[in-house]
Amino acid sequence: MKRKGRNLNYALRLTADEKELLKRCLTHTIGATDHQQTKDRLAAALQQITTLTPMQAALEAANAKIAQLELERAELVLVNEVANDWDKRMGEGRLQEAVDELRELYSEIEDEPAGG
Repeated sequence: MKRKGRNLNYALRLTADEKELLKRCLTHTIGATDHQQTKDRLAAALQQITTLTPMQAALEAANAKIAQLELERAELVLVNEVANDWDKRMGEGRLQEAVDELRELYSEIEDEPAGG
């Protein structure tokens, strides 16, 4: 019975250097003259992407935190405006006195032992 298919028992075999030379010649023939340079640049770009991916996540988290802080700051600006308006109505300096009283009260509460 005869075998069908390719004959793999060739008398001549290409060395590794010859295979590399053949590959370069073929890529040059089809117009990909910078094949190895392209592969090197692609590997460098993939390495850079791998390095930057965790940084991108950290940047997105930081941007979300900044957005949250901006909202809180805007709220505090409004509260400050209301407080300044109250200070003008109650008499100059009265707001600072009230803030100092609250600070003193909070510090006394924090200094009290737990449970009593």
